Amino acid sequence: MVDEAPTQPALASSPLERIRNASNLGAAFLDRVAAHPEATACLEPDGHRFHPVTARAFAEEVVDIARAFAGSGLVAGDRVALMGPNGRFWAAVDWAAQLLGLVVVPLYQGQQPTDLRYLLEDSGPSLICIQGPKSLADLSALTARNSYLPPVAVRDPGDQALEPPFRSWEAFLSAGEAVDRATVRMRTDSIHRDQLATLVYTSGTTGWPKGVELTHGNLLANLEGILEVLSVEEGDRFLSVLPLAHIFERTTGHLLAYLAGAEVAYARGPQSVASDLATARPTILLAVPRLFQLFHERAMAQAERSRLAGLTLAWAEGGGPLRRALGRRLLGGRLRKRLGGRVRLLVSGGAPLAPEVAAFFRSAGIPILEGYGQTETSPVVSVNPPEAIRPGTVGPPLPNVEAWAAEDGEILVRGPSVMRGYWGKPEETAQTFAGDWLRTGDIGGMDEAGYLYVTDRKKDLIVTSGGKNIPPQRVELRLGAQPLIQQAVVFGDGEAYLGALIVPNWQQVTEQLGADSPPEDPEDGAVTRLIRSAVHNALQDLPAWEQVRRFRVLPQPFTEEAGEVTPTLKIRRKVVKERYPREVASLFADRADSAREAAGTGD
Repeated sequence: MVDEAPTQPALASSPLERIRNASNLGAAFLDRVAAHPEATACLEPDGHRFHPVTARAFAEEVVDIARAFAGSGLVAGDRVALMGPNGRFWAAVDWAAQLLGLVVVPLYQGQQPTDLRYLLEDSGPSLICIQGPKSLADLSALTARNSYLPPVAVRDPGDQALEPPFRSWEAFLSAGEAVDRATVRMRTDSIHRDQLATLVYTSGTTGWPKGVELTHGNLLANLEGILEVLSVEEGDRFLSVLPLAHIFERTTGHLLAYLAGAEVAYARGPQSVASDLATARPTILLAVPRLFQLFHERAMAQAERSRLAGLTLAWAEGGGPLRRALGRRLLGGRLRKRLGGRVRLLVSGGAPLAPEVAAFFRSAGIPILEGYGQTETSPVVSVNPPEAIRPGTVGPPLPNVEAWAAEDGEILVRGPSVMRGYWGKPEETAQTFAGDWLRTGDIGGMDEAGYLYVTDRKKDLIVTSGGKNIPPQRVELRLGAQPLIQQAVVFGDGEAYLGALIVPNWQQVTEQLGADSPPEDPEDGAVTRLIRSAVHNALQDLPAWEQVRRFRVLPQPFTEEAGEVTPTLKIRRKVVKERYPREVASLFADRADSAREAAGTGD
């Protein structure tokens, strides 16, 4: 494929050099393919096995899609929306768009119809590419509501008949038959770093999502910074678990993996991660804290059943040198086996990692590298280097990123990976910058070693009626680390104390009660006593004003389908408050008690 290009630049000698010298993402991709055409690029799940796909075969598919884009009349700057499960299709469409300078708008499967309609109306794509019956159902729901859609190219529609604006993937590809590959390469060579590569919409935890404008230069700069800290080598294997529509997975588990010459194995879905780890045997795993927390919970549950495992955990989580050594010997082997046996890098992002979970993996000799970032920063701002991890921090800024905390504690960031702005929102863009510094909206600071730490979102900060500033995230993180608690949302702005809505881990609660099933009443007295004890255990060493005085137990977890959590499982506080107004109000119903507590005379 590359041999047909009219010009062929000298191949970069290393992944870092390839990225540093590239004029755009598409050129870097073709460079990687030309360097090792027969190397494995990705692995597709095939039943309980993974089928390898060479870089050459994958690139041929990418170029054919790019030809179809060109044959459909798309030109640089046009938007292409993309929806589907993690896999070869999603990756190929994204790379094909980058070859032509198209702007990819990632969409989540299962997105609320109102949100989906807003994203499509705001971004104005010329074409939508989707895969699978689930994606087709999501978009068909919009046509049923008389929403306008541009042409939609559908791969694997299942048994559903396609009518305009939907058309088959084969029909879409046929549009490229008259476009030769040399034309694609010439268009790739004309793309510059300052051209837009993608519009990534923020999760909208506080309102309507905003389209973050990320250029080829933004993303390449972020990849360069990451590679200067983390060693990703040809032959490494990623397991793609997080949604590719999320910028953390897309930058690190997709763009970085392919351009570094690594392999990407696509997990079959959230429910199959454990078996996929054993089968795919990755060397690098990127995940949100919840996945690592599940491994920790299973180990703790095993400790409850096994005296030896319990003694091992007690020693390993103590943190001293001897205990860490025992942890490596007794826990490390078992944990490594569960992770596939070859893992060398675990990276957590998207939300804070509970200290207990971090300590567990560290004691087992497989430390998790915690980092920090935002969609607006492409996304990685900082990460703990493997050779110098500082627990409780998110690492030093990447070499090509600057960060500091303003007087009010807000973290400010600048560098070549910072976004161009918000799509169609010049006023909000201006408000987000202080000169060339990005206002992250996160509260934190930097320790004496230059490592960042993040305490909470500035907008989420709770100010009690007594004037105490409380970051709810710290309280929620501690509550969620308790085996009996699955989720917790803390409230108390303008109130005398904190209250919380708590979703129990009903499996653990049922086992503790010695019952066969959860009680019909979620606020059964026995359940309430168990949760109250868990709340006390979680928060007992925090100051009085950070204690949760009242809580309500909810029967069902907060879900992405209900719009209550983001795709990376961050709680949408505003949505939860709107969804449960009576429960939240009941936390602070007794104003007389509130007044006494505000005066310092409460219990």
